[in-house]
Amino acid sequence: MIDTMKERRKWKSIHSEEGCEKYKSLNNCLRQITDTAREKWRDEQCEELEKHERQGKMDLLHSKVSKLTNRKRKKQNLHVRHKEGNVLTDSDKVRDRWKEYIEYLYDKNSKPQEEDDMHLETDTEDDVKGSPIILVNLKQRSVS
Repeated sequence: MIDTMKERRKWKSIHSEEGCEKYKSLNNCLRQITDTAREKWRDEQCEELEKHERQGKMDLLHSKVSKLTNRKRKKQNLHVRHKEGNVLTDSDKVRDRWKEYIEYLYDKNSKPQEEDDMHLETDTEDDVKGSPIILVNLKQRSVS
């Protein structure tokens, strides 16, 4: 099969009618060989899976199916950034940044105190004087 591949590669670079015909025939021959080899491999794998199922070896069956159907999954590019906004690539630095972030979230000193929650802003005289004028102006506009 490898010799046929080398010969096909040689004929691919020859740009003549004879070269094209020879390349096509070699390519078809290789395609048939690889298709039969692939089909044989699949049959062997199926027989092995059926054997595991008949014997009740579900753990081996599951691991074999997982190995056969495993598709490489892309890792999500979740960029962890430092406080300054720089992207962290080192796993130790990323872990430290997560630790720092979690500590910040659970830090009781940074939470507002009860006194801060109860504090209400008072309006100034300018705010009080300005508000009715605006309302009166809006009311006048709606009437006219």
